[in-house]
Amino acid sequence: MHPAPHPTLTIRSEEGSPLNQLLYTNQGQPAFRYLPARFQVVVTAGTLRSSKAGSAGARIELPAGWRAIPSLDQPIPDQDSSVIWTVIPIGQPDDFTADIRVRISDGTGPVALLTAPLAIEIQGYSQFDPVRHGLPWTNSVSEIGEIRPTAGIFARTFDASFLPASFFAGLYRAIVFIGAGPGQHQGGLCTGMARTALEQSLNARQSGSAVTHDEVILLHGRQLSDRALLASSPWFFAPSPRRAFERFKASILDTGRSEVCFDIGVPRPWRLDIPQALVQLGHTVVPYAFRQASRDQAEVMIYDPNRPAESRAGQTTILFDLRDDRYEYEPWAHRDDRSITVIAAPQAAYRNGRTAFLASAASLILYPRSITRSRPLLRRRGLPALALAATITVGLGLLYRRRKQPDVGHSPVAR
Repeated sequence: MHPAPHPTLTIRSEEGSPLNQLLYTNQGQPAFRYLPARFQVVVTAGTLRSSKAGSAGARIELPAGWRAIPSLDQPIPDQDSSVIWTVIPIGQPDDFTADIRVRISDGTGPVALLTAPLAIEIQGYSQFDPVRHGLPWTNSVSEIGEIRPTAGIFARTFDASFLPASFFAGLYRAIVFIGAGPGQHQGGLCTGMARTALEQSLNARQSGSAVTHDEVILLHGRQLSDRALLASSPWFFAPSPRRAFERFKASILDTGRSEVCFDIGVPRPWRLDIPQALVQLGHTVVPYAFRQASRDQAEVMIYDPNRPAESRAGQTTILFDLRDDRYEYEPWAHRDDRSITVIAAPQAAYRNGRTAFLASAASLILYPRSITRSRPLLRRRGLPALALAATITVGLGLLYRRRKQPDVGHSPVAR
């Protein structure tokens, strides 16, 4: 004697193949949608005794907003019959698993509850395309050539700063360069390259209008602007790689666009070597897409100016450990390194950052010898109070510094 068959619940595609995962994505179009756009839920009632003929039925329970055709409630006409719903998922998922439930009743009350989990993966894409918007060079001396700061681009970069001649000879010169002598750090323009590439995706360029080195240098220098520093400060003083990822993700889900770069390998504020580390460490990339299939992990696809060919092939990704608030992208970020964070400052801070009072004041502390470049200005304009204030600032900075800074022009800036 064979046992009576139990009720079963099956999720399948409209073509009839088993289905265990949905994809929620905007790839190839502006709006997000589910793939597949609809699927079937099949319930086989098994041997079911009804208290009254034709009174047995099944009710499907779905996530909020999802639709079922023909209706949530369907009758079970006889024993061993099947009930089929066509389900249309609608709306942004609030989790990475959707539980599909069906309650079966024999006419007097529920007799079975069937549940099947359906995994959901989110894949979001911004307006940035590394093939179309990436720059034609690698961030290297061999492709860009030697770059040194020039007074003309400096004047276009900033409208105002403290003692601009000293700033130019100090922190600005330490940041804006690529190429050095034998055995010296080669510098780099990764921030300028990443920001220029992102700008191309946000503002369509005129046909035939090629990116110039000057544009890259200008936006690279803007990392020292007051707007950029202030926009970065919440990420620096309240560090959280997870929060940086969530901001990027939310922007894509809400608008299908992203206006941030990721500054990675940025030292956290409690490090004892923070003045040196802020100048020497860090790298800038453009996040343009993400994949997430759980609350614990996410993968972000990036354009890396140091690895443009790999970026165009979709092979450069940052792995975010959302549970432990860490991230990994070798060699800039190791999974177990808790001394670094991610900054996600918006492009507008760089596009519109025209003053550099904060950075130029810091330059006097980090590069005190550069103040000699401003002596003619101080003498000509008769500013002894300003000179005294600068001297006090420099003195306090020298007391604070833990070890000697590199010479101006040879700073090992990892950009």
